[in-house]
Amino acid sequence: MEANEQHIAGALLPVLDIPKDGRVLTFGAGSALVALGIAAARPDVLIVVCDTTSEVTRSVSDRALAENLNNIIAGDTPAGPLVDRALCYDSFGTLQDVDLVTLRNAMLPGGYAIFAETTISANDIADRLRKFGYQVADALDSLPAHNVVRAR
Repeated sequence: MEANEQHIAGALLPVLDIPKDGRVLTFGAGSALVALGIAAARPDVLIVVCDTTSEVTRSVSDRALAENLNNIIAGDTPAGPLVDRALCYDSFGTLQDVDLVTLRNAMLPGGYAIFAETTISANDIADRLRKFGYQVADALDSLPAHNVVRAR
């Protein structure tokens, strides 16, 4: 696993605050790579990696197998039960409108999503999320050089 992925995953874990034996949905290519670090750090958590390109999901599946990360499922749709947390890391600008709805609908009541971006402002993220029924909880200052928004 690359050091940068581990560093980012380590910085995101306190923000995600995943419950024991929880489930996390990651959306987008940037999130897929970070998911490997989260899976390694939290073997009790099921990580569902979703990306619309087979290159990303195949790569994540291959790495999860090679690194013996048995708590990752990768595919082009968010299969399985509802999740406690969702993560979109440096992929927000590529998400289609339907992806934002899918992400919101995949969360358990009381769950939340974290959106972390380097090039999109927290206000722009929050404005777009509100258009799709999200309740924006707050903008966080927890990840250097990133605009981080937590929403339900």
